[in-house]
Amino acid sequence: MSDDAFVDFSKPPLKPGMSQRAFGTMDKILQAPESTPFMRSLRLVHRLAVFAVALLYVGISLQSFSTAVIILRGAVSHNLPLQTHTTSLIVSYAGSTTIQESPLVQHVLGGSTTPREDTLYLESSTSQSSSGCSNVSNYDAKIYSNVFLRFLFSKLQEHASYNLSYVSGLELVAPVVDCTFDLLVSGDPTVARVYYLARPKSDSTNALLLSTSLSAQDYQVAQQFQKGPGLVVLVTPINDMRATSLDHQIAVALNYPYVAKPAFAYSELAGTDGDNNWILQMLPNQRNHDPAKLVRMARRFGRYMGDPTAQSNIETAHLELQSDPKTELGGWTWHGRAVLHDSWAWTHAAHGIFALNVIFNLTVLSFVMYRRLRMGHFWVGDAFSTISSMLLYRGLLVVVFNFLNGFWTVTKMCISIGDTITGRHAIYYRPELVHADLLSVFLNVVSLLSYLARERIDPLLAFATFELGWSYRVELAKLFPSLRKHIENFAVADATMGLLDVSPGLAALSPMELLTAYGVVANRRPVVLSVVVSICSPLVLIVVYLACRKAARYVTSPASGGKGATRRRPDAYAKGLEETVIETKHLTKDKSLVPPVRLVLKEIDTPRLRRISALHRAIMLYLIPSQTTYM
Repeated sequence: MSDDAFVDFSKPPLKPGMSQRAFGTMDKILQAPESTPFMRSLRLVHRLAVFAVALLYVGISLQSFSTAVIILRGAVSHNLPLQTHTTSLIVSYAGSTTIQESPLVQHVLGGSTTPREDTLYLESSTSQSSSGCSNVSNYDAKIYSNVFLRFLFSKLQEHASYNLSYVSGLELVAPVVDCTFDLLVSGDPTVARVYYLARPKSDSTNALLLSTSLSAQDYQVAQQFQKGPGLVVLVTPINDMRATSLDHQIAVALNYPYVAKPAFAYSELAGTDGDNNWILQMLPNQRNHDPAKLVRMARRFGRYMGDPTAQSNIETAHLELQSDPKTELGGWTWHGRAVLHDSWAWTHAAHGIFALNVIFNLTVLSFVMYRRLRMGHFWVGDAFSTISSMLLYRGLLVVVFNFLNGFWTVTKMCISIGDTITGRHAIYYRPELVHADLLSVFLNVVSLLSYLARERIDPLLAFATFELGWSYRVELAKLFPSLRKHIENFAVADATMGLLDVSPGLAALSPMELLTAYGVVANRRPVVLSVVVSICSPLVLIVVYLACRKAARYVTSPASGGKGATRRRPDAYAKGLEETVIETKHLTKDKSLVPPVRLVLKEIDTPRLRRISALHRAIMLYLIPSQTTYM
């Protein structure tokens, strides 16, 4: 045989990596030498779908990268939906005309506005109590006690000044509490809502309601480098429900509830700042000669790691002022804003590098496809091979980076899922960061499973399985009771950990408490694992898929009678079919030929066995040494 009959393959193609073999598309395995037009069309559609999945992967990675860059450039703030806490009784008791003619005065009090010694608790539209809200399980008897409510009113009168001076000229008829107020029902110790029924000392027939909102908040006085807790009291006098505008007065008691007595100072609202704080101009206190000062105040709650300016997710909220009596009495509206800090967001920027690598490879593939199209042949390459070649390394890098940032982004997702399950106000976070991280880890696990099972998994199946778990992450967390318990407990703890822990002596000064941002120090491994396992639980579908493929191969490939044969070996090799001979001749340095090695294959007639033969030939190409020629 002449040398012209040999073709030199001195540089055979490289073997694919483990991830590439794990995620090889099905048409590479099952493609027959001569397939029908329908099968070719089906493979083409499959390749296009895989190309779309590759683009989806790029989009998810770029979204995570861009969000990380935005957070690194500075704090990210987001306006939250208005949160309204409602009452259902006080509006009907206040009537539709003057307070003096209201059902509260005429029916409940019998038309008399003589000062009483007790507090009036509205339990239903027809029943009232003077001892408390008996039908509320979480009722805080200390905050809404007759003694404490009257104590606050007396201090308002004692420190009344400027536009609040009219309070000192009022007689308190009785504090009125609506037992349907939702924060009262939930037992919130940081706020209170009371309606003081009063009358002017000079006119006993002109009753009015003082809609009074109390909340313990964080304050900051920049000029004096002072910060701490403070009590904000918003007073809105209403004497006619037909009024078209309302006057609001604000009084602030700095350092309360952790001082014995609140020293209220009249304050004027100057606006809000970028962090959603009220900017209050405290006027000079005429009693203690305290000068005017600029105070920033807001309800501040959330969590942080290390430092609030390093890694934090903190919400600030202030009251919205209402303009009509019904809205003022029946609702309590807060405007909140979430502020995110994360100096470790650079750990998510690795997805940008992953995306650039895939974009480059897809660009090359698109160029080849374009050249083929110009030649009149519509061909689509395997786009997922540009991703699968580095899946193992990407997954490990993502785990390491999340360890470096303390699993902060996953923690926020855990709290959000727990809040949704428990029906609480869900915190704001950027899910695209966790989406990209979990996708990389999921594909890493799928690649490892495929390698251990020695079965290829279609990338469409892998992506669809993950997106199923991600899209229904809340529903999946509810599905497993043991995992749900960890998630719920962590969310409940997050809602209460911000309550300031003080000594018993300070706690005894007031029944109210301060809720503020807290540092996360608890062990989060159980809840993080619970959420990740619930999201990745559709991985069971891939395990079932692998088991079915193994079982199908076991059933359809019976063992041959030859010695040492296994059930994985096709029975075509045991039949007496026509042989095909492949001769390999090794070249020595002096170009002399050594005796050829004869590889004997059986000629295969059926399409299925032809596919097996093609796969066998491809495997042999990898096994033959690099300095080999083929005939």
